[in-house]
Amino acid sequence: MTLDGHIKTGLAASILLLVKLPEADLGISASILPYVVFAFAIGNIGPDFTEFGGMRHRTHTHYPWYYVGFISVAYQLLLPLEFVGEYATFIWILIGYSAGCLTHIVCDIPYGKIPYLLPNRPVTLCRIPFDSVLNRVVEHTVVAVLIVVALASPDAAVYFFQSQDLSAPFLAVHP
Repeated sequence: MTLDGHIKTGLAASILLLVKLPEADLGISASILPYVVFAFAIGNIGPDFTEFGGMRHRTHTHYPWYYVGFISVAYQLLLPLEFVGEYATFIWILIGYSAGCLTHIVCDIPYGKIPYLLPNRPVTLCRIPFDSVLNRVVEHTVVAVLIVVALASPDAAVYFFQSQDLSAPFLAVHP
């Protein structure tokens, strides 16, 4: 997927996350939810920007099991909250980033080599050229599906606007 496609799908997936995450009841505080969603959006472009030192594209940074393992270990640390205490916010942000990286990898599947089993052995399932019309169709379809799923939640808009205290900043500036 192109950088433009990753940015668009990351923003659409972030909207979905913002709407659905409170319903999931994972124990995430509403006060850190925007930070987790922001980390998720950044994670959506993260694998392409963390390649350094001559590392080949779509190798270790696109290995999904690193992110799955990190999310599993981090969430297990969050279960007994008294163990992590003040680090819970940081761990949730890292989970959001890792989940964004996984979304990036899933969106790269139609475009070629992804290391499914070994980090240095990418496998090609299919190959859509970046400059083709099909590329834009795939990118826009993913974005549309994510937004429709987010908006299909019966209480999506109601929950979002009820959970936000939109008057507080306005009143603080204009007494």
